[in-house]
Order: sequence, then C-alpha cells, then structure tokens
Amino acid sequence: MDGKREFWREFVSHLGVTVVYLLIVSLFTRNFSLQFWIGGIVGTQILDIDHLLYLFINSKEKSCQKFFRLWREKKYQEAIFYLISLHKNDNKKKLLHNGFFGMVWAILCLLMLIMNRGLFQMGLMLSMYLHLLKDITEDLIDMEHLKEWLFWPLKKTISNRITIIYVGLLIIQFLLLSGLIFHAII
Repeated sequence: MDGKREFWREFVSHLGVTVVYLLIVSLFTRNFSLQFWIGGIVGTQILDIDHLLYLFINSKEKSCQKFFRLWREKKYQEAIFYLISLHKNDNKKKLLHNGFFGMVWAILCLLMLIMNRGLFQMGLMLSMYLHLLKDITEDLIDMEHLKEWLFWPLKKTISNRITIIYVGLLIIQFLLLSGLIFHAII
C-alpha cells in the first residue's frame, strides 16, 4: 500500500474508532463535553509521534536515510508519505507502540483519573490508549507480526497464549478506566 493511501486509512480508522468511543461516553454520561472531545481527537494522533522518534533514534538505517534525503531535497509530502509507508513493516521498534508502554500508560491513566479529573486530559489519555488497542487488535490476525512489535523491548519469544492473555488484560484495563471516566463525568 502506498504511503498516501496508508496515511488516510490509518488517520480515518483511528479517528473513527475514537469518535465512536467519545460518542458512547458522551451518550452514556449525558455529558457532551467539548474539552473531552478535543482531548480525544488530539490524543488519537499523538501516539504516532513515535514514527518521528524512530527516524531520529535509527537514523543510520537505510529506510530512515531515504526519508532524510527526501526531506533535504524539499520533497516534504513524498517524505511524509514514505515514512507512513514504513508504518506496518519496517518500523517495529517504536517507543510508544509496544506492550511495555501499554502497561505503563494504563498506570499513568489510572493515576491521572484519580488525581486530576480534567476532561481534556481524560479524553487525551484514553484516546491514546484506544489508539494502541486498535493497532493491537487489528494485528491479532497476524500473531507473529503483532508479537514482533508488541514485545520487542523484551528481546525474547512470547507465546501466542501469553500474547492473548496480555491483550485481554489491556482491554480489561481500558474498560475499567472507561468505567472510572463514566463515574467521574456523571
């Protein structure tokens, strides 16, 4: 899939999942908070910053060098779409798209919900978590690919069973955090 098409597919699918989630929360709580919605819309795209972080951390890799060459040649649009075309297959060691980040983020979300009831922050943090969950569940059909990027910080092989249990725990944590949001907003 070319970079331009991949960009729009990713953008629309993440935004769509987030809008559905925000609608469910808003309808359930009968509170259509603009702050919560803005936080959710912004947060759903923040997680993709790790594509840029990957470039700078791995600047010696051939694919990263091609991006920088296109950028230096002022072919900005081509460079961005090239970066996005690397999204699924080449950039597997991302800082924000992995299992360790998912667990840390769940804990940070819980702390934020307990200490700060700001609707913007709630929307922002949970939509970032939802973005990660969407990527994980989308890759469940290719378990080897999922394990490759989800568990890369562990540097060891994880079984399919452990992967399913881990994904289930992330989903349960997200549902529990969403329940806290319902309670906080109502």
